[in-house]
Amino acid sequence: MTTAFQHLYEKHGTHMHVSPFVIANSWRVLDLSVAMAYAMLTTYGKMNRGISAAAAFLRGYSSVCTLTDEELRHLVLLIACRLSCSVTLGAYSYKQAPENHYLLLHAKPGWDALGMIWGTDVGRRQEMRTILDKIFEQACSTKKGETGVIDCSDLSFPDPQVVDPFGEMRTTQSNKRRKLN
Repeated sequence: MTTAFQHLYEKHGTHMHVSPFVIANSWRVLDLSVAMAYAMLTTYGKMNRGISAAAAFLRGYSSVCTLTDEELRHLVLLIACRLSCSVTLGAYSYKQAPENHYLLLHAKPGWDALGMIWGTDVGRRQEMRTILDKIFEQACSTKKGETGVIDCSDLSFPDPQVVDPFGEMRTTQSNKRRKLN
């Protein structure tokens, strides 16, 4: 396990789990992770802006309540846990009542969001984790506009599965800036 992920878990034999601190001392990060997971499933999330939706919710939350570093460190894992519970319970409920198509409303978006932030490729998961940590740290720096409205324009971007037509241009400009510094 890489150093970037060692702070997420405590190892007990061959099993990994969330630090007891989060469960015992921070119910608010659990509530926040549930809300952020469901923000990823909103209409905005279904338009391939799930990470932006979660980050915007976090920005609003952090404008009134500051997260500790420990809470922030566990946020991605807790969101993935909530999405896992949601899709698993949804599949079970649908199996019990296959005529109830309402139960499928969040199934695909839920699986898509879970695959995006957690997935099965450990290397990609670590890369995504690093990026999400940066995005969530950025979200915690509240930006209020002149009217007192919280500005989330810096958090509005497509999810990674969306082809970025400006990606090459951004990379070129970023490389030029690095050379200048």
